[in-house]
Amino acid sequence: MRLEQGVSYRTVNIDLTTLHFMYTKAIEWNYAVRNPVDQIRKLKVDPRPMEILTIEDEKRLLDECAEYTKPIVQMALYTGMRKGEVLDLKWSEVKWEIKKIRVRGTKVRKIRFVPINGTLLQFLTSLGPKTGD
Repeated sequence: MRLEQGVSYRTVNIDLTTLHFMYTKAIEWNYAVRNPVDQIRKLKVDPRPMEILTIEDEKRLLDECAEYTKPIVQMALYTGMRKGEVLDLKWSEVKWEIKKIRVRGTKVRKIRFVPINGTLLQFLTSLGPKTGD
């Protein structure tokens, strides 16, 4: 029925996950005895294609940014980090000696390291003193 309304497979899967969680809680709280969503398979969703910005796209994006947001956007562009990862970043996570940034994953809650290339090194150095977080 939801597909007939024009929603995507991804949206249907989100709905199923929500319903599954609701029934799980209903069972836990003795409002239901079984979870009917257990019998429903999620729809196969093709992964979204990765969008790659051109140099011109990046320049346009940065030109449109407010001055105080530029470093955040630049950091995301240079590293591929997620918004939450960039916003949670602290100077202590920048490992200058091995030219890597330690990232505590917001999505998979795993620690990974992002390499610091020449452009990123120059950018980080331009941001100012590295005291405190």
